[in-house]
Order: sequence, then structure tokens, then C-alpha cells
Amino acid sequence: MRFKLIILLSLAIQIIFYNSIAFSQAPGSNCANAATLTLPTTAGNSISTGSQTTCGKVNNFLAGSYCTSASYGGGEDGVYSITVPASGGNYTFAFTGTGNTATWKILSIHTGCVPTTANCVGGFTTGSIATGSVTLTLSAGTYYLFIDTWPTPACGTFNLKITFNSTPPPPPPNDACVNATSLPCGTTNLAGSTVNSVSENPPAVASTSNYGVWYTFTGNGQQVTFSSTAVFDHEMVVLTGSSCSSFTILSSQDGAVSNGTETYTFTTVNGQQYYV
Repeated sequence: MRFKLIILLSLAIQIIFYNSIAFSQAPGSNCANAATLTLPTTAGNSISTGSQTTCGKVNNFLAGSYCTSASYGGGEDGVYSITVPASGGNYTFAFTGTGNTATWKILSIHTGCVPTTANCVGGFTTGSIATGSVTLTLSAGTYYLFIDTWPTPACGTFNLKITFNSTPPPPPPNDACVNATSLPCGTTNLAGSTVNSVSENPPAVASTSNYGVWYTFTGNGQQVTFSSTAVFDHEMVVLTGSSCSSFTILSSQDGAVSNGTETYTFTTVNGQQYYV
């Protein structure tokens, strides 16, 4: 029997008219007094803090605390908090606009305060220019936004703009191992998607990405071939196990790049449960 899995990543082109709400909201200087920003709720809309500065905020968080770069963080730092609604959302965070003149800035986004690399979500640095941006899909919850510098300068001006792009789709139905899609013998051309997947690594495969989808089948003693093709650089992992809490890795295929195919052929054990 032969299995061929094709994972497709759908792309959409959308024209959006942006509405921006500008106001003056200075950052807090630490976790206790983080300034709250209210996120836009209509796709295409944005908010802007107006021209602000980290000067006078004190250096509360050190280099090595943030996402993206361990070199940033020696300057004075400002802190905002945001709350993402239950539906989650895709947002663009940017330093832009009037009053955004300082170079060597960092925006680092975390699920906790104080910031650590363990609670890092994402961010960006500007380097020798004043502007920069990052787009992230965030699940519901409270996040903390830290603005800092790589001295020199020890502090500087910024204008933070946050744009709400869209509400993410729900996770794929086979996002979690317990909901793995069952593969009958002779499966071919099975389309799938990892878009908005939130599943965690299988215990036996610590090196894989956090985001993936699951398939399962029962061996019948015959030789099988798994072949997965995707429009992005992906990894295919084949495991054995009696449940989703106990795995033994059989193969990890990660040789192809974008638009490439990962393939693995092996002889199954009759009655053995396999996961992909």
C-alpha cells in the first residue's frame, strides 16, 4: 500500500482600506505600570501611539531578555500591554510615522512580564534606520510590548503602529495527535494544511517545529511509502506508539526545501499503530 500526503498552503490576495486612529500614549517604565493599548477590532484598522520616547524610563530589563537579538536591551525601556480577544488575530507591529527618529531600537513581544527568551513571542530590530515591522498571529491573552535600544543611543523616540489584519482561521481538524486523521490503505493525493496549527512537538521529536498536523494508520505487515509535498520547507516524521503520550521515532525526513518532497519507505508490523 502507498500513501501520498500533499500539504497545501493557500494564499489569498485581499485589498484592504486602512483606517488609523492616532492618540498620545506614553509607555510605562516597568511591569507594574505598563501602559495599556486597546487593539483595533476591524480588519484593516490600526492604532498609533503618536511620537513617544523611552528617555527617562530607566534601564529595567537587560540585554539578553528580548526576542530577535541578545545585543539589544542596554538602554532605557518602555512597556505596553495589549489584550488579544478570544478569536485571536493577525497583527502588524511597526515603528513608523512622524516623531519616529531614533535608530537601533527593538520591539520585543512577550507573554509575560518580566521579559525572558522563554516567554518571547516575536519582535524586530531597526538597526541603523528608524523604521521596522513584524507581522504575528496571536492567540487570545495578554501580551507585553517592550521598546528598548542597543546603546548608543541609550534612549530614543518612536511611534508604534499596530494594525489588525484578520482573524485567523481555526486550527486544522487534525492539529492535535488525539485527532489524527486515519489513513486507509491506498491513500493518495490527500490535501492538507498546517495554517494556524498550534499542536506541540511529539515527545520523541524535540527538533521539529511547534506547528504541524497528524495522521495515523495501522500496519498490516506490508511495505508502505509515505510521500509529503508542500509549498513550504517542511519535515515529515514517522513514529510508532500505542497512544499519543508514548512515541518511538521511526524516521525523520527533512531533506527537501520549499516545493520539495519528503519520502520514507518501510515495512510495517501487523497491528502496530503508526503516526505521521
